Amino acid sequence: MKQTFFDWHLTKNAPVICRLSRQPRYLKYENPVSDFHEALHLNIQFAGEGQKKIGADLVELKGIACSLTASWEPHKTAFSPEGALLLMTAIHPGALFESLPGSEEKLQKIIALPPVQRHELIANYVPENFLMKIVTDLYSEETIHTLVQNFQNREKTKKKLDSCGTICPIWERWHIILRFFVKLLSCDLPEVLPEKVSYSYSDLIPAFRFMAENPCRRIEAQECAEICCMGVSSFRKNFREVTGSTFAEYELACRFRQAVSELFEGTLVIKELAEKYGFYDISHFIRLFKKKYGDSPLHFTQNMKKNNI
Repeated sequence: MKQTFFDWHLTKNAPVICRLSRQPRYLKYENPVSDFHEALHLNIQFAGEGQKKIGADLVELKGIACSLTASWEPHKTAFSPEGALLLMTAIHPGALFESLPGSEEKLQKIIALPPVQRHELIANYVPENFLMKIVTDLYSEETIHTLVQNFQNREKTKKKLDSCGTICPIWERWHIILRFFVKLLSCDLPEVLPEKVSYSYSDLIPAFRFMAENPCRRIEAQECAEICCMGVSSFRKNFREVTGSTFAEYELACRFRQAVSELFEGTLVIKELAEKYGFYDISHFIRLFKKKYGDSPLHFTQNMKKNNI
């Protein structure tokens, strides 16, 4: 099972990563481990269907569809009856805002929307053929056509999708991805956008980084507020506006994500996991685990392995 915090190593000189991906099938059991990172995700699905859990929302993706994930927003595949093919991009947020002068506030408002509303907005204003043009400009039409045919015929590709390299250099890739944001921002968007954004994701980035770099200890809001040069009450308020969760809920989820990964791998017993990830004792760990995942750690792990998640 993969780690939940992933550093994409993006820089302003290399601001985007593009990858083709085949999403596995998820049926009875939801993938328990969310990803979270500073990079934005722009994912364009071009075959299949499924659900993504972004923050607290379930976003439906069918056929040609698109999802946009904000910095540090937890996300994972929740349900996919047949799997999906998609273009995954990881985007440097600072480079994105600098490349769209005069549009930062509007983009911040879009990102500030609840994930379901954000998805519906994109679906209403960015046509499917525009999304497919992005995919085929990054990769050849022949490559995408072959992948879709194989997917529909349930055939496995002869090579990993990661080896289907883009046919253009980094800066051309960057400008192709920027076309999506230019298209979205050029639309006369509805009144659903908030009048103003009362917080900035960038103000909270030091706290997110601190939690990502210290996954094994319990972190208090006071610590993160000081790192962000905020008062505790302002920090809590801003944090909830950005993530949709209280700081305590998010901080606990961060520790649990790492613990679940190790639980699945079987590297530590439950008592050792409880000690490593800052829980008071094994009973405290098990009680909170059942509350979050609806099952004991042992049964939960057995079910996950049985269903190959």
